Amino acid sequence: MASNIQNPIKEDKDKDKKKQEEEEKKADEDFVKQLELVSYKVRRTPELYRKEVTQYYSEFKQTFEKVKENPLQKNKKFAELAVFLARIAQFYKFEILEQYVTEFLDNYANQMNPFLRKKMVASLMILRSKNLLKPNTDGIAKRSLQIMITLYKKNIWIDQKTINIIASGCLNDSYKIKLISCFFLVATTELEEYESDSSDDDDDNDKDKREKKGVTKKTKAKIARMEREKKNLQKNQEKE
Repeated sequence: MASNIQNPIKEDKDKDKKKQEEEEKKADEDFVKQLELVSYKVRRTPELYRKEVTQYYSEFKQTFEKVKENPLQKNKKFAELAVFLARIAQFYKFEILEQYVTEFLDNYANQMNPFLRKKMVASLMILRSKNLLKPNTDGIAKRSLQIMITLYKKNIWIDQKTINIIASGCLNDSYKIKLISCFFLVATTELEEYESDSSDDDDDNDKDKREKKGVTKKTKAKIARMEREKKNLQKNQEKE
């Protein structure tokens, strides 16, 4: 009799949990859409949205200390705010945004939730691509890039966004970052071609190869630019 009573209670709890998860997911999606809309508007008329953006920045700073206490949590809202602020940072004076991001990566990169780490690395690379990082933070940017490459090689991050961030390093002002990105893409492209030529009779890894091949295909334009950058790098090395 007791078991008959407990089952509907458990079912109700499961339903409530599922409903809560769905509501949280929708809230996260709505928040991302909201940030994308504000980002679009800021690019057109930044001064009109200074107050709204300042509120987002204040929210980011307030959340930062809480996130540090438990970096293993996903903290999606905080992560999305970091990327959002990095994208529009050139329009406002976020003087310590880079300090928040670099400090977080420097101290918690190995303990961080994978989703959160990916977003923080992305925000740092965006800041670097806009020349908004000070010279003494280049080391952090380099380490962040190496983290992304390592995770790609381990088949953890093999999506288009990851490749785009790494590829953007080929056009970076930092010689070291440019070098790491260029040689990574050269090595990856050569490996893809080798695997494609030697895997006609091997169907075990077809799905994984198709995914990686698709990623490589979409970045041909970046790789073409990277090849030109590589030649320039080699010329500079010869001069030195």
